[in-house]
Amino acid sequence: MNILNNKNKRTSIFKALALCLFAAMLLTLASCDDDMDIQQSYPFTVETMPVPNKVTKGQTVEIRCELKKTGDFANTLYTIRYFQFEGEGTLKMDNGITFLPNDRYLLNEQLTLLPADLLDIFEGHTIARKKLKNELQLFMRGERNVEKYREAGINWWDYCGSILVNSYPTYFEKLPPLIERINREKRNSKNYILFLGSTGTESNQAPCLSLVQFQIEQGELVMTAYQRSSDANLGLPADIYHLYLISRQIELPLKSITLNLGNVHIYENNIDKTEQLLAGNENVKFELNV
Repeated sequence: MNILNNKNKRTSIFKALALCLFAAMLLTLASCDDDMDIQQSYPFTVETMPVPNKVTKGQTVEIRCELKKTGDFANTLYTIRYFQFEGEGTLKMDNGITFLPNDRYLLNEQLTLLPADLLDIFEGHTIARKKLKNELQLFMRGERNVEKYREAGINWWDYCGSILVNSYPTYFEKLPPLIERINREKRNSKNYILFLGSTGTESNQAPCLSLVQFQIEQGELVMTAYQRSSDANLGLPADIYHLYLISRQIELPLKSITLNLGNVHIYENNIDKTEQLLAGNENVKFELNV
């Protein structure tokens, strides 16, 4: 993450910035014992790489932090927020997300979905299934021409111009031979992996999905994906549906899909609509943020 200080004064990074991480355990329990003592917070530490003691006007400083957990606790959520006590500036994640003071942001969340969970998501929520199915087919054909997506009723790539450069089609076109190999071999292998997003390569929309791994456990398919960045309102549901559609092409029953989410966020232009959704209004439509 980066902090940009715009004020020409000698300011200590740690006075200008305070990072607060919180761990909260979400529990649903049924018990006859009202006196049961349930642990709801878990110890952790934050290790920070050395940073300069002084920041000059217009200077960008990188702050590297690592969250050290004492254990792997199920359904534990870690969030981050910051307070700026002195000076002026902005704090950004490496994916471009700008933090707002005192707002919480979810960190490194893991989401595991069973077939029943997927059924609940797809039947209980509005998802553009036909468009997403057409989009995945175009991706897997390696289609980079944005006009082909428009012809399929997909307009969310228009901002990229006429060609998708180093984006999803560049990597998803490798899926058909990988799927064919899995269906042919059906081995308990850890080498069935699709990598997305070459670092340092020019792109007009780098994939938010970075890796997909396919494993076979006792005759069932286990899919694991890592996302560097996840738009909770639009991108995440689309990626879940894409992963589900991919799993359908493998000739094995699906056991689970697990997503490791590096950064989950809600864009500012969708905060009000997210609150409406949480209040029970399922007819809200979210805006694309580009």
